[in-house]
Amino acid sequence: FEHGLWGAIRESSLLKCNNPAHKYHCVPDVEDETRLKTVLPDCIMVMNKTVSFLNEIYGIPEQLLNEVMNFEIKPIAE
Repeated sequence: FEHGLWGAIRESSLLKCNNPAHKYHCVPDVEDETRLKTVLPDCIMVMNKTVSFLNEIYGIPEQLLNEVMNFEIKPIAE
């Protein structure tokens, strides 16, 4: 979803009301019950494409380029 569109707002910030008399309208998710997938893999993909593009134009030192392209997601300790 794109930021600011109703679909994105509905998916991330609203819950269906369980009362059938209310015709299942949406209510704000004030308790933060909605759990969405992480967007981190998408961010990494966009970062890699951007760095590749910049490398084609300007040339990035190989060591730095390898560090960025081989970035691995490390689990967050809880």
